[in-house]
Amino acid sequence: MKTLYSLFFALAAIAFLQPSSAQTVFAPIGAEWYNSYSASAFGPTYSYIRSEVSRDTVINGITFQVIDKYRESASSNFLQRSDYVRTIGDKVERLADDSLMYTLYDFSLSVGDTFITKSYDIYEGRDVAIIHEVVATSTITINGQVLRTQQVESLGRADGSSPFGMTFGQHASIPDRLIIERLGNTMYMFPQDYGLWDSDLTRELRCYSDPSFALYETGATSTCDYIYTSTEEIEAEIQLNIYPTIANGQTRIEWDASADVQSIQIFNSLGELTQVLSTSEFQNTAADIQFQTNGMHVIKLTLADGGSVSKKILNY
Repeated sequence: MKTLYSLFFALAAIAFLQPSSAQTVFAPIGAEWYNSYSASAFGPTYSYIRSEVSRDTVINGITFQVIDKYRESASSNFLQRSDYVRTIGDKVERLADDSLMYTLYDFSLSVGDTFITKSYDIYEGRDVAIIHEVVATSTITINGQVLRTQQVESLGRADGSSPFGMTFGQHASIPDRLIIERLGNTMYMFPQDYGLWDSDLTRELRCYSDPSFALYETGATSTCDYIYTSTEEIEAEIQLNIYPTIANGQTRIEWDASADVQSIQIFNSLGELTQVLSTSEFQNTAADIQFQTNGMHVIKLTLADGGSVSKKILNY
C-alpha cells in the first residue's frame, strides 16, 4: 500500500509540472500588465503603458474580456484605448475594427506555421494586419507554473504595404518576439509593425499579475511603474556611446574616462541576466560585447559609487 501511495504522489507531481494541454484563459478579470513606452525605437523610455481587465462585455452574442490601456507618465495619465479579446482553446483572438476576429497567438501552431494579427496603429489611425511565423517553441517556469512559449518573427504586412510608405518596412523582419502562455507577447501585447523602427522594441513587458497568478517582474525596470523624467536623468552619471545600435552578434560600448566602471551586465528581453563582465574583461573606457542570443538586450554598467546606467540594443 505504501508503494502505491508513493507512486500516486510521484505521478501527481509529474503531472503538475507538465505544461497544460489547453490554453489558460487569457486576460481574466483583474489581470494587469505593465509595458515600457518610448516615442522612438532607440530613444529613452519616458513612461509606461498599464493594461488592465476590469470587466467582460458581450458583442453579437460573444463574450469578450475588455483590456483598457492607460498611458502613464510623470505629467499625465489617460486611457489610450480599449481592446476586446477572447480565448478559444489554445487560441487568443482580438476583435478588429472590421468586426472580424484575428489571432493574437495560438499554441496549437507548430514551427513554420504562420498566422495573421491585426492591431491598432496609433500613428496611422487604423488596424493593420501583420503576418507572423512561429520559429521556435519551448516552455518556461514562472511562479512554479510551466507555461508554453512561442518565438515568432514578423514577416511584414499582409496587404504588402509599408509603414508610412517606407519601402524598407514591407520586408523587414524583427525576430525573437517571445510569447508566453497567459502573459502574452513579451515585447508588446498587440504587435505593430514599423519596419526597422518597430515600436514594439520599446514596449517590453515589465510586470504581469492576475488574481490567481502572483506578480511577475521581468527586471526590465527597477519597479513596474518606474518613470524616467528626463534624458539627463538617464545619463546623469555617465555618457555612453554604442555602435552599432543594431547588432549582428557583437557591439562596442564606450564611456567617459572619468567613470569608474566596475562591471557590465547583459540582460535579455525577459530580464534574465545572461552575461557579466568584470574589470579584467574590458578596457578602461570601452568594452566589446558578444551576444549569445538574438532579440532585445539591456546593457547595464555599474559604477564604483554604486550608481548605474543602462542602454537597450537589438541583436539579430
